[in-house]
Amino acid sequence: MMWIFHHLILYSKFKTLQDWLINICDNDKPKQPIQKYKFGLFESTNDYTVFVAGVNTYSKGNYRSIRIAFKPTNMYLKLPKDYFENLTREQLLDKLTSELKDFASTEKFKNSFFTKAGIVVLETNGQTIWSK
Repeated sequence: MMWIFHHLILYSKFKTLQDWLINICDNDKPKQPIQKYKFGLFESTNDYTVFVAGVNTYSKGNYRSIRIAFKPTNMYLKLPKDYFENLTREQLLDKLTSELKDFASTEKFKNSFFTKAGIVVLETNGQTIWSK
């Protein structure tokens, strides 16, 4: 899946990935059960923006559709330059995966709506962050 954005400028009020995740855990609650939470990364020449959404899969006959069923208020986090400066894309994905997994081991995460889903993934590299 490829995303193309022209002239999309995002400003973040969060200094760190952890600040952003804590804000989502504290201030957002899905209105329906969510099967999967997907983190992803929008990438441009000198910018990276992390996003998260809750998705559900629906089946009808032979057809399956995946729909976004939950978008937190602060769905996007533009990563500060010093987060990814001097890192290759692979190193950035490793760092992001590691920090998301670290957060998944915190009490804040364990007591959040994220753990009501079956799985949490970083879709960009296919890594499972957490699962039941």
